[in-house]
Amino acid sequence: MPSPLGKQVSLFADKAASGYSASIDVSEYEKIMLAIAGTETANLTVKVQGSFQMKADSALDFTAAQSKTNLWDYVACVDLQEGATVITGDTGLVFSGDHVRLYKVNVAGLRTLGLQAVITGGKVTATAYPLK
Repeated sequence: MPSPLGKQVSLFADKAASGYSASIDVSEYEKIMLAIAGTETANLTVKVQGSFQMKADSALDFTAAQSKTNLWDYVACVDLQEGATVITGDTGLVFSGDHVRLYKVNVAGLRTLGLQAVITGGKVTATAYPLK
């Protein structure tokens, strides 16, 4: 039986400075699984950003403020280590130290997804695995 997972997408690779990932099209998926690793004594927060808009055909810009024409928000996710803990989008995924965490993001209805990292120490690597 073929895997329901789509192609994995690297969003951050040893990112050491605050910033944003590239936006990815999630319009064909129900969920996105995220594997996020903090290294080198990480002290950082990663927030998931989502939008109903497509970057290619709109003014969508995750690096700019939200507005009536730049329709995006931070998206909640589920921590798979505990299974039921929902992390609110505004809080984000907080890392202190070196470890790997797995998350599930419900993207049903969303068209575009990205990550924002606020890094005060260490590095972050993040990979998305689309799930139909």
